Amino acid sequence: MRKKRELEALEDTGRLIDAGKITLGQWLDRWLEVYKKPTLKPSTWFSNKNLMDLHIKPALGDKQLDRLRASEPQTFYNRLSTHALRHTFCTILLEQGEDLSTVSKLARHSSYSITADIYGHLTKSMQDKAADKLDVILKR
Repeated sequence: MRKKRELEALEDTGRLIDAGKITLGQWLDRWLEVYKKPTLKPSTWFSNKNLMDLHIKPALGDKQLDRLRASEPQTFYNRLSTHALRHTFCTILLEQGEDLSTVSKLARHSSYSITADIYGHLTKSMQDKAADKLDVILKR
Protein backbone atom coordinates (compact mmCIF):
# COMPACT_ATOMS: atom_id res chain seq x y z
CA MET A 1 0.00 0.00 0.00
CA ARG A 2 2.86 2.37 0.85
CA LYS A 3 4.49 1.71 -2.52
CA LYS A 4 1.23 2.54 -4.28
CA ARG A 5 1.00 5.89 -2.43
CA GLU A 6 4.61 6.67 -3.35
CA LEU A 7 3.90 5.95 -7.03
CA GLU A 8 0.74 8.05 -6.94
CA ALA A 9 2.69 10.93 -5.38
CA LEU A 10 5.30 10.70 -8.13
CA GLU A 11 2.56 10.64 -10.75
CA ASP A 12 0.83 13.67 -9.19
CA THR A 13 4.05 15.70 -9.28
CA GLY A 14 4.78 14.67 -12.84
CA ARG A 15 7.90 12.73 -11.94
CA LEU A 16 6.54 9.34 -12.95
CA ILE A 17 6.47 8.72 -16.67
CA ASP A 18 5.14 5.95 -18.87
CA ALA A 19 8.17 4.79 -20.87
CA GLY A 20 5.88 3.70 -23.70
CA LYS A 21 4.49 7.21 -24.14
CA ILE A 22 7.66 9.29 -24.16
CA THR A 23 10.71 9.44 -26.40
CA LEU A 24 14.28 9.79 -25.24
CA GLY A 25 14.31 13.30 -26.72
CA GLN A 26 11.26 14.33 -24.70
CA TRP A 27 12.73 12.82 -21.55
CA LEU A 28 16.06 14.61 -22.10
CA ASP A 29 14.32 17.95 -22.63
CA ARG A 30 12.37 17.51 -19.41
CA TRP A 31 15.39 16.29 -17.45
CA LEU A 32 17.50 19.24 -18.56
CA GLU A 33 14.79 21.83 -17.99
CA VAL A 34 13.26 20.58 -14.74
CA TYR A 35 16.12 18.89 -12.94
CA LYS A 36 19.38 20.30 -14.28
CA LYS A 37 18.62 23.93 -15.21
CA PRO A 38 18.13 25.03 -11.58
CA THR A 39 21.56 23.62 -10.65
CA LEU A 40 23.63 24.81 -13.63
CA LYS A 41 25.11 28.12 -14.68
CA PRO A 42 23.20 29.48 -17.70
CA SER A 43 26.20 29.00 -20.00
CA THR A 44 26.60 25.36 -18.90
CA TRP A 45 22.89 24.72 -19.37
CA PHE A 46 23.03 26.29 -22.85
CA SER A 47 26.07 24.17 -23.81
CA ASN A 48 24.36 21.00 -22.60
CA LYS A 49 21.17 21.89 -24.48
CA ASN A 50 23.16 22.52 -27.67
CA LEU A 51 24.97 19.20 -27.32
CA MET A 52 21.67 17.38 -26.86
CA ASP A 53 19.95 19.21 -29.73
CA LEU A 54 22.86 18.88 -32.17
CA HIS A 55 24.04 15.36 -31.41
CA ILE A 56 22.01 13.18 -29.07
CA LYS A 57 18.46 13.97 -30.14
CA PRO A 58 19.07 13.62 -33.90
CA ALA A 59 20.60 10.19 -33.31
CA LEU A 60 18.38 8.74 -30.58
CA GLY A 61 15.72 11.32 -29.73
CA ASP A 62 12.83 9.62 -31.56
CA LYS A 63 13.30 6.29 -29.75
CA GLN A 64 10.54 5.36 -27.32
CA LEU A 65 12.09 4.84 -23.88
CA ASP A 66 10.61 1.37 -23.55
CA ARG A 67 12.20 0.34 -26.86
CA LEU A 68 15.64 1.77 -26.23
CA ARG A 69 18.18 -1.04 -25.97
CA ALA A 70 21.04 -0.62 -23.51
CA SER A 71 23.58 -1.04 -26.30
CA GLU A 72 22.26 1.93 -28.31
CA PRO A 73 23.44 4.76 -26.03
CA GLN A 74 26.83 3.04 -25.60
CA THR A 75 27.29 2.65 -29.36
CA PHE A 76 26.24 6.27 -29.83
CA TYR A 77 28.61 7.44 -27.08
CA ASN A 78 31.54 5.56 -28.61
CA ARG A 79 30.87 7.23 -31.96
CA LEU A 80 30.15 10.64 -30.43
CA SER A 81 33.26 10.88 -28.32
CA THR A 82 35.61 11.45 -31.24
CA HIS A 83 33.12 13.64 -33.05
CA ALA A 84 32.39 15.75 -29.96
CA LEU A 85 36.10 16.23 -29.34
CA ARG A 86 36.57 17.48 -32.90
CA HIS A 87 33.54 19.77 -32.63
CA THR A 88 34.76 21.16 -29.30
CA PHE A 89 38.25 21.74 -30.74
CA CYS A 90 36.88 23.76 -33.66
CA THR A 91 34.44 25.72 -31.49
CA ILE A 92 37.15 26.70 -29.00
CA LEU A 93 39.43 27.89 -31.81
CA LEU A 94 36.65 30.02 -33.29
CA GLU A 95 35.75 31.41 -29.85
CA GLN A 96 39.38 32.41 -29.38
CA GLY A 97 39.26 34.39 -32.62
CA GLU A 98 40.89 31.98 -35.04
CA ASP A 99 39.78 32.64 -38.60
CA LEU A 100 37.41 30.29 -40.40
CA SER A 101 39.92 29.28 -43.09
CA THR A 102 42.47 28.08 -40.53
CA VAL A 103 39.85 26.12 -38.58
CA SER A 104 38.60 24.62 -41.84
CA LYS A 105 42.11 23.43 -42.74
CA LEU A 106 42.73 22.00 -39.26
CA ALA A 107 39.38 20.18 -39.34
CA ARG A 108 40.34 18.85 -42.80
CA HIS A 109 37.05 19.97 -44.29
CA SER A 110 37.02 19.88 -48.09
CA SER A 111 35.75 23.46 -48.27
CA TYR A 112 35.30 26.54 -46.12
CA SER A 113 31.55 26.39 -46.70
CA ILE A 114 31.36 23.08 -44.81
CA THR A 115 33.05 24.67 -41.82
CA ALA A 116 30.80 27.72 -42.06
CA ASP A 117 27.69 25.51 -42.24
CA ILE A 118 28.72 23.45 -39.22
CA TYR A 119 30.08 26.28 -37.06
CA GLY A 120 27.97 29.13 -38.42
CA HIS A 121 26.00 29.11 -35.19
CA LEU A 122 27.36 31.49 -32.62
CA THR A 123 28.19 30.44 -29.11
CA LYS A 124 27.15 32.73 -26.26
CA SER A 125 30.77 33.81 -25.89
CA MET A 126 31.02 34.73 -29.57
CA GLN A 127 27.72 36.62 -29.43
CA ASP A 128 28.94 38.63 -26.43
CA LYS A 129 32.23 39.51 -28.17
CA ALA A 130 30.40 40.62 -31.31
CA ALA A 131 28.02 42.76 -29.26
CA ASP A 132 30.97 44.35 -27.41
CA LYS A 133 32.68 45.17 -30.73
CA LEU A 134 29.48 46.72 -32.03
CA ASP A 135 29.13 48.80 -28.86
CA VAL A 136 32.65 50.18 -29.35
CA ILE A 137 31.91 51.05 -32.99
CA LEU A 138 28.59 52.74 -32.16
CA LYS A 139 30.10 54.80 -29.31
CA ARG A 140 32.70 56.41 -31.60
